[in-house]
Amino acid sequence: MTIVTTPELDEGFAAALAAIPIFPLPGMILFPGTGIPLHIFEPRYRALLAHCLATHQALVLAPILAGPEDAHGHPPIPKIVGGGVIVQSETEADGKGNILVVGKGRLLLEELPFEGSFRRGKAILLEDEESSDEERGRRELYTAVSGFVSDLKRKNPDFQVEFPADAPLGLYTDLVASALVAEPRVQQQLLETISVDERIERLVDVLGVQRLALRDAPAGNKAN
Repeated sequence: MTIVTTPELDEGFAAALAAIPIFPLPGMILFPGTGIPLHIFEPRYRALLAHCLATHQALVLAPILAGPEDAHGHPPIPKIVGGGVIVQSETEADGKGNILVVGKGRLLLEELPFEGSFRRGKAILLEDEESSDEERGRRELYTAVSGFVSDLKRKNPDFQVEFPADAPLGLYTDLVASALVAEPRVQQQLLETISVDERIERLVDVLGVQRLALRDAPAGNKAN
């Protein structure tokens, strides 16, 4: 699937950061440049969807953490989350709908006092710390990805994944983390890693560990 965004969506995303809606979901990590389809059916999230579609189309997808709920019964979420925009939507008369959210960036989130039917936060867009040696980093990550995918295809011949060869290195790490890293906990750690060099180092280690695990896995297992 090819996702096409527009300058208007970028402007809407930036404008939404003062009070961006929060959609908490277990194990849901939204990396920049990746797309996640969602089915909206709970009343509070129908209200969230209606608000987004009527305004800026932007929202946060936040994984739920272990820990006590707040006074409103809300579970804890991380401080660094993935923010994105709704690029496709199909809604029904009762507010239920199917949407496609595409990640626009890492956000440092400060949750706002709760009011209405859904959570909101004030967010700051976090910029990548660029690689100190992009050629070496790309080579190391490509080698790790190629080895893992080759082993995975031997276990599951139908498995298919493609990464754009011309993607900026930071984006490439995020696409790999979203598609190939199995554990949401590790994905969240990678989302929180601002340094591209550190993300590459962690990805190479993680893919190496997953590659070893494949040796003992029965045929038919997938990366995620």
